[in-house]
Amino acid sequence: MSKDSKISLASLDRIIREMGVKRISSSAVEVLREIMEDIAAEIARRAREIADHAGRKTVIADDIKLAYLYAFDRRISRSSDSLSVARASAPSNRFEKEKRAFEEMKDKLLRDPNFQGKYVAVVGGKVIDVGEDKIELAKRVYKKYGYIPMFIGFLGKRKRVVEVPSPEIEYVG
Repeated sequence: MSKDSKISLASLDRIIREMGVKRISSSAVEVLREIMEDIAAEIARRAREIADHAGRKTVIADDIKLAYLYAFDRRISRSSDSLSVARASAPSNRFEKEKRAFEEMKDKLLRDPNFQGKYVAVVGGKVIDVGEDKIELAKRVYKKYGYIPMFIGFLGKRKRVVEVPSPEIEYVG
């Protein structure tokens, strides 16, 4: 291992061979090491930003998982103690999906007095939180679920303010 390298060539060689590769050049393993170190550094940088945003000095496991999610546009789901990772759709598609779900639920939600005049956060096609302040609602959802695609919609009528410019009248005196 060179002085600056943090991942051993032997470890990467074992991983490659576990994937069924019979022969690999030493230069290919070295290139993989460079790539893996770049990826690890990017995930660590993003994890630090997530911890900073959460007001913590300590990076926790969920910060690493979330950083991985954003670094590679992946969805992380838990099934018991294991972690499965799947390729996610583009963020704009996920947002549009949540927006469509909101539009489909809107009439039903408007009939419920608990939702009237409030904002709702939609994730996974379901309302996961409700509040009177859009920003506070977003902060609560992000704190509880991490930085996930969501749609926040308002249920009710808003007072519409329209500014109409008046004509200027020139005084001739």
